[in-house]
Amino acid sequence: MIAAFVFIAVVLFENLFVSPLKASVKQLESDIAKREEIISGLESQQKGYDSISADLERSKKEYDSTVGLFPEKWDDALMLNFIEDSIGDGLIKKSLSFQGLKDLKNYSVGTYNVTVHGHLADILDLLNDFEKAKYYNTVSSINVPDYIFEEEEEVDVQFMINFYVISE
Repeated sequence: MIAAFVFIAVVLFENLFVSPLKASVKQLESDIAKREEIISGLESQQKGYDSISADLERSKKEYDSTVGLFPEKWDDALMLNFIEDSIGDGLIKKSLSFQGLKDLKNYSVGTYNVTVHGHLADILDLLNDFEKAKYYNTVSSINVPDYIFEEEEEVDVQFMINFYVISE
């Protein structure tokens, strides 16, 4: 009889206390696993955000250094002075004309037609000066005579140079 009473007490204890606690423990273990999975996903996202942030910072530095090459407003005197200084004493300027300022979405382009007379080496030095200029520019066309026989020969060369400025 005592054995039956102990058995019933153990069964009741198991059913009323232990089984619900086991179910709660299993539920908690499941919740912990789900939250660890969420944390792992968030850590992975954080690494992605850190990488994107580093890329953004690099891009910002590159942008800032590039924007420094563009004047903030069009300054015809500045551009003309640069062209004149670049031509220097080794070449003769035959013509220099401004073709106008074209406004685009984020920047404007001012175009000059320039014709110079001189030795080919001096003309190549001029183009090299344009390439190393403080302000961003492109030589969009260049016309060199087909009849150059010697490097020391003097020729007329016409080119078109574009200067870029940030649009207001």
